[in-house]
Amino acid sequence: MKRILPLLLTLCCVPRANAAPTAPAVKAPAKTDPANVDPAAKALLDKAAKAYEALNSFSMDYTLISQGEEARSTGKLAFLRPDKARGEIVAGPERLTVVADGKKIWLPLGNKSYRDIPMSGPDAISTVMSVTGSSLSLPLSTLVNGKSMFEIELFVWDKVTVLPDNGVKLDGHLNLGKMQMATVTNLYFDPTDSLIRRVENTTTFRGKTRLEIAIVSNLQLNPDLPADQFVFVPAPGSKPYVEPKRYDPKIAVGKAPFALKGKDLQGKTHSWSEFKGKVVLLDFWATWCGPCIGELPNVLKNYSTYHPKGFEIVGVSLDQDKKALTDFIKAKNLKYVNLFDGKGWKNIDAGTYGVQAIPFTLLIGKDGKIAAINPRGEALEPAIKAALAKR
Repeated sequence: MKRILPLLLTLCCVPRANAAPTAPAVKAPAKTDPANVDPAAKALLDKAAKAYEALNSFSMDYTLISQGEEARSTGKLAFLRPDKARGEIVAGPERLTVVADGKKIWLPLGNKSYRDIPMSGPDAISTVMSVTGSSLSLPLSTLVNGKSMFEIELFVWDKVTVLPDNGVKLDGHLNLGKMQMATVTNLYFDPTDSLIRRVENTTTFRGKTRLEIAIVSNLQLNPDLPADQFVFVPAPGSKPYVEPKRYDPKIAVGKAPFALKGKDLQGKTHSWSEFKGKVVLLDFWATWCGPCIGELPNVLKNYSTYHPKGFEIVGVSLDQDKKALTDFIKAKNLKYVNLFDGKGWKNIDAGTYGVQAIPFTLLIGKDGKIAAINPRGEALEPAIKAALAKR
């Protein structure tokens, strides 16, 4: 698994990087200055985004070549809107297949286990398109849903110019807090359909420079893709991954939750007593957490359904950027309480509950005791209904 491990980490970094309690503080950089973007280059990128977004289905083969390495990896990527996708990676004798089936993303962890991540819609397609963990990942996962290359979180393009042969050069950097990674990405589009045919990416990090080339072939637009292509089949003998406990071991069903210590965005504190007789979902999350955002439609659907019956939510945001959080809350019309102190993983309530991975949720029953630990995905609604049914 040595060659494919980085690819696994690329997909797993969405939930697993979120699990690192010592994650560095990262502030979103300023957006790309329009003055640094050649209008002709922007026009090519915008045209490509529209071309991908207009596709109902899509499939392609690719080959990755790294400078100075004989080893190559190959694979296939496909999607079927609105929420199905498949990524296959082959590196020597090793093979990885990731599937988005419309409700979850399924990811094998070697031959012995696999895990599922609740995610649907455009986010699921983008995530699977990034599974190669390569120079192809960033542009393809962005453009596939009609998004702009100039609004990628943590990236700033210092100069964007046109290249010969219908290409665009994006010269910029990735902001990793105190560390910076320089990146130059050359994208080449087919003039007939405006889709990517070749990517050349050079990265410089900690004094080391690496060049990788991705070549796209056998590209099919709006093919008739069979339904079974988006069904995950685990390896023989493979079992579901069992998530280790990443919260205070004193937390248990039937016990009282710890006191809330944080303040909401208006500076107000909250206590469990104000939710007496209610069923409450305590939701630790962040706007930068992929699985949190993937779970949000499910959370909001249940809030809309059961709020009139006595269901409440208390969010605990591990964001550091208050504006990013308030903008997100406004955009998503989140009407419930969100506690925030801007300290990220050092959030006071996350510390109280020993939270080491997000999303993490607790369902508090009408009796003020913990009714369920980490109910998410398909398990959330039955847990809410059961808690509401108790007197």
